[in-house]
Amino acid sequence: IWTTIMMSYAQELRGGFLFVYIMAILFGVFQLNRIGFFLVSAVAVGGYTIVMILDVLSPPPNFNLTLNLVLLVILVLSLAWLSFIGSYMKGMREKLKKSKQALEQNNREITRQRDSIQQAHQDLELANRDLRISLSDRKLAEEKLVEAEKMAALGGLVAGVAHEINTPLGAIQ
Repeated sequence: IWTTIMMSYAQELRGGFLFVYIMAILFGVFQLNRIGFFLVSAVAVGGYTIVMILDVLSPPPNFNLTLNLVLLVILVLSLAWLSFIGSYMKGMREKLKKSKQALEQNNREITRQRDSIQQAHQDLELANRDLRISLSDRKLAEEKLVEAEKMAALGGLVAGVAHEINTPLGAIQ
């Protein structure tokens, strides 16, 4: 509205004020919904149209109706283009938001799986340690069993030799 009032008093600067209109709307297009953008565009086009009607009724010096109509057409075309760009950007923002949510969900799932794998790794490490201890105990028991069998065999051999020696000697007595 401020820009419209300024345009009614500054005939030579209307192109600059239209540029300000378009830039303000351009920055707003990414924040406004479709209805808000339509209302802002309607105020811009309506304001400029009112300024042109006032100029036609009481023309200022150096008034050029053709130039003003061209500027109005440029404003309308720019707003239509900005509406298209704004809709496209809003769609892209929604897609990015959904992609971000999907990535966050995937990240949570990967983190959960990583934690599960780390826990399984720790469990396997404990099981391996227990198996190494069991294997070491088994080897020690085998060595003791072999040693005991050797001693038993040696004892049997000594008993057999002693018996053989004692038998002839026992017969002599």
